[in-house]
Amino acid sequence: MRQIRFTTTWWDVLRLYLRVQLRRWPIHLLYLVLLVIIGLSTYADASDGTPLWAYLTVTIVLGLGFLLGLYLISACFTVVILLILHFRGGIFCEHALTLTEELLIEETFLCRTEYRWDQISRLVKTKAYIFAYVAGQGFTRFFLRRVHLIPRRAFVDQAEMDAFFEELKVLKAY
Repeated sequence: MRQIRFTTTWWDVLRLYLRVQLRRWPIHLLYLVLLVIIGLSTYADASDGTPLWAYLTVTIVLGLGFLLGLYLISACFTVVILLILHFRGGIFCEHALTLTEELLIEETFLCRTEYRWDQISRLVKTKAYIFAYVAGQGFTRFFLRRVHLIPRRAFVDQAEMDAFFEELKVLKAY
């Protein structure tokens, strides 16, 4: 049984949000292609002699503005949700993460959550974080993903973080 303790900050959650948003590039590319098609259809209907590059440039600029607007709206909703969670408690507090042979246990002052290792769908390690994704069921499998975010500062050094990640992988495979 191994336990680590850490406090989740705003910066941790915002970095997770950016990580998720930047991984959605196929959807953004699809939006851009659709906007170019709309721009081309507009050009085909136009009879004023405006060159094609002008229509494509305007369409791409408007498309990028549209995507930026979606990001900003999404970010505003995320900040509102984080504010609600901040005042309710449970995220921006001290977390104790315990590894046993059967369970991954997370404890805060608000609750204790236990996950069997088969419920952990994916483990990812970056330089700054370890992400332990929890498999959803039903609606949550596709739309709401729970993730345990373990920051680098929870460990003394990078070697300890690497050893912890290896232990997670072994327990998940067990």
